[in-house]
Amino acid sequence: MKELNIIFFENHLNKKYIYYLETLNAIKKQSKNFHLIKDLKTIHEDIKNVGFKPDVLILGFGATDLNEQNLPDLSKIKIPKAIYLNKEYQLLDYKLSWIKDQNFMRGFTVLDKVDEFSNVSSTTFLKSSFAVNPKKFKPKKINYEFDISFSGVIRKEQDNDIRRKVMNELFKDPIWYDKRISFTSHLNNKPSDYLKNLCKSKVTFSSTGPADIVGTRYFEAMCTGKTIVLSNTKEGVFDNLFEDKKHFLTFSNVNEIQYLYQEFVENEDYFNKILFEARKNVLENHTWEHRATQVLTEIKDNI
Repeated sequence: MKELNIIFFENHLNKKYIYYLETLNAIKKQSKNFHLIKDLKTIHEDIKNVGFKPDVLILGFGATDLNEQNLPDLSKIKIPKAIYLNKEYQLLDYKLSWIKDQNFMRGFTVLDKVDEFSNVSSTTFLKSSFAVNPKKFKPKKINYEFDISFSGVIRKEQDNDIRRKVMNELFKDPIWYDKRISFTSHLNNKPSDYLKNLCKSKVTFSSTGPADIVGTRYFEAMCTGKTIVLSNTKEGVFDNLFEDKKHFLTFSNVNEIQYLYQEFVENEDYFNKILFEARKNVLENHTWEHRATQVLTEIKDNI
């Protein structure tokens, strides 16, 4: 594939913005020349100072990570433009209306709503899911300390309060009384601690996020080759990503969790097979390098 001269916008450069930075770095790695712009307000002047002729301007996830309607007019920029849509559950109508007015050539979203977004914004959208950096999520040779763990916030808007329902299920049935269960917050964890916590648990419970987003934890947990992801199931959401009982375990009702655990986790053969297949799948299909290749191929073929 021909390498492109890329101007890339991203204003969230703190290490806690993992998928923002992983996307930036993967795109940069596959570019011919790369120039980073950090402020949309000065983007017109910044473009004039780029030391090469750009093929495309790509707006990273930070552009639409906002709480107010304050995006600038970029319609007069003549360079072909593409954008990663972010936080689709927040100010979506405004974001899509703004995208329509800016004449973007392509938009990318982690959601299975490309037709809807394309129609509303008059911009061709494609799905580009989250992914994982396999160099950061290698298997660690540490002993299991937990049978099931969950790390994250518990909010009602997380798919009809599914996280609280799972927590209640695991604490009400005597079958779980001799199991080691951990519910913690990961927000203040260092990346190394987060990785260790994943590898310490046989099962990691993860749920779809707002707007049915399949978050980075799915890919990160599977990449460790140490923990099986347990998840609520959503029709169509995991298509072309993971297969149930091959790469992870899904339930439609929390009372199914006991069967899944006894059948696929306590059975060592099933357990190890799912771990192997899950890691194999993400390494072959779901790294940030894969996502960058997908996006840049689409852009190159249409500029």
